[in-house]
Amino acid sequence: MNPLRLGLLGLALVAAPAHAQDLPALEIVTAARPADGTPLSALIDRAGEESPLLLAARAEEDAARARIDAARPWRSPTLRGGIANVDISGARAPTVTTLELSVPIEYDGRIDAEVAAARALAEGAVERTAEETRALGLALALHYAGALEARVHAATGAARVRRIEAILARIERRIALGEGSLLDLAAVRLALADARASVVGHEAEIRLAERGLAELAGTDAVATGSLLVETPGEPVEAWLARALSARPELRAADRAIEAAERIRDARGRARSPELAVYAGWQHSFESLMSLFNQPEFDAILFGVEVELPTRLLWDGELREADALVLVRTAEREALARQIRREVESAALALQAAEEETAIRQAALEDARAATALVGRALEVGEQSVLTLLTAERVVLDAIEGYQHALAEQSRRLVTLRHAAGEAIEAWPAP
Repeated sequence: MNPLRLGLLGLALVAAPAHAQDLPALEIVTAARPADGTPLSALIDRAGEESPLLLAARAEEDAARARIDAARPWRSPTLRGGIANVDISGARAPTVTTLELSVPIEYDGRIDAEVAAARALAEGAVERTAEETRALGLALALHYAGALEARVHAATGAARVRRIEAILARIERRIALGEGSLLDLAAVRLALADARASVVGHEAEIRLAERGLAELAGTDAVATGSLLVETPGEPVEAWLARALSARPELRAADRAIEAAERIRDARGRARSPELAVYAGWQHSFESLMSLFNQPEFDAILFGVEVELPTRLLWDGELREADALVLVRTAEREALARQIRREVESAALALQAAEEETAIRQAALEDARAATALVGRALEVGEQSVLTLLTAERVVLDAIEGYQHALAEQSRRLVTLRHAAGEAIEAWPAP
């Protein structure tokens, strides 16, 4: 279009009634606030009470604490007794009975080391429960973002239906006045059918997303909130430092190393000879033959038992314990590296999502301006209804792209917060 024509069009736009502006707005919806909405925090609380994985983790905590008590007791004393001597040769030797109590001597500190190992493992079980709780919060937040995105898409789709219905009513009035085109009428009707079908699809997405939420939380869920989240502008180094000090998996790995070291200590101490003291009572009956000339009497027995530890000839159990410490240490280092990668990847993904959101927001403003211009040109006969519908479609795509970028940005934010060791307890936007 040449400059003169543009100038004439501008004059016409000023003089013409702004009918295009009277159409219902194609809203840029960024929040969903249904009356029966369920806050994410309520879903996380409910899931924490009923999640099978969390129930299993808490049961493992109880089992680990019970293993502390199982490792604590000393070895049990031994009581033995019976007939020590019965003459079966016919010489009528006296019969002797005994009763002995043997008590092990705990002197090497092995039990204390085993208790310390069990205690470290119990503390690790607590950290694993904390990590299961965090993982559940992240899963719920990601599903929540999907449900919110589906709701804002559906709201925009409903606005599109109302707008096209208004366009259709206008075209029908023009045709009644003999001014409209049957091709325009057919195009608008097709666009309206497409808009209604899109709403049906978005409503199905809402049901699917909220069903997933309900399965995780153990209760019905209706997402409510805004996709406009505020992202903190912290450097990745700050996120990394927080992750390395806050991630429960790292603390659990530290406890696993401690337990391996205590087990090594216990095995080393167990290589000492086992000692026991014993005391007993012996009763000897009177001899039935004068040859023995032995009266009936009682005697006390007392002594010390020392094990001859032939197991000291081999050191396989010590080498195994040393290797276990190295394994747990290497696993901890591998975990720390994995956490660093997770934080760096999540930070880069969030940065990319922010940049995409900014680009799509700018593109959205351009699309809306172009559509407004096409709508006004249509009023003065410069454009066709098909061109307007095409422009409307472009704007809708731009809006949905912007909404998806916002949802993706919120997902990237909660993923970064989770990678940094934070517990997701509520939706990050009001």
